[in-house]
Amino acid sequence: MTALLSILSSLLVGLVLAVAPWTPLWESNWLLQPWPVARSLLLNGFARGAVTGLGLVNVLVALADVGARLPGAVRRRGGPCFDCPIPSQIGSAHIGYALGLGERVIEETTALLMSPSSPR
Repeated sequence: MTALLSILSSLLVGLVLAVAPWTPLWESNWLLQPWPVARSLLLNGFARGAVTGLGLVNVLVALADVGARLPGAVRRRGGPCFDCPIPSQIGSAHIGYALGLGERVIEETTALLMSPSSPR
């Protein structure tokens, strides 16, 4: 339940930050009326783009969190491998799985490497 709330809040904050700087609400912010310098800074296109960028980062974090929590999610290349054998025991099949190759390619490569006529 906490994971769902974390994902939803990150997604909502990201969407608000990505869209809000380009709405009329951003320009008519009454909280900034006493400070014209801060208002002009926040109405600048670069500031709006920076806030939008932060919002997009939040959306990407939420999507990555959803992808990591999906059932049957595939571990990406380069991620930690806690059940990996020690380097002297790594075979061609393990390297193939680590590179994300298909089972048929791994089986063919293993058969080719294990055949007695293969040059070594």
